[in-house]
Amino acid sequence: MTTLGKPERRPIYVHQDIDDLPVTVEAFRVYMHLARRSGKDNVAWPSYTSIGEHCFRYTYPKVQSASLRRKAIRAVKELEKAGVILVHRRKTIGHGKKGNNSNVYKILPLSEWKNPDYREYLMEQSRRSRISQGLPIVEFERLNRSEEDLPF
Repeated sequence: MTTLGKPERRPIYVHQDIDDLPVTVEAFRVYMHLARRSGKDNVAWPSYTSIGEHCFRYTYPKVQSASLRRKAIRAVKELEKAGVILVHRRKTIGHGKKGNNSNVYKILPLSEWKNPDYREYLMEQSRRSRISQGLPIVEFERLNRSEEDLPF
């Protein structure tokens, strides 16, 4: 469908390198949430509780908020270990208060992904995909890697 002769925009676009991330569904969902919440500078600062509620409440409607928060923490750690986000952990200190503020999350462009082995893995996967002209199916043995060699 078109609106006034213009092609209709897709509601979301996911780059193949993001779609091919070998991360859990939870981490992928959190990545998408952070991307949606970030501005032009690719920075967002939702709390773990907010991330857990937005990303997992529908799937786990009867689970306590603290459990969803822990799922969010694990997913953020997974994304950080994969090198696709940077996390600045902020602490509140002063005026008799001690605690945490929400973290600041920086979504990194592919060129800045911090795990070079992982970037190499994605580049090889992308190359094989282009050669095959089909869906990217990569066997770890063909890449001379095992699942334990993956960076997370």
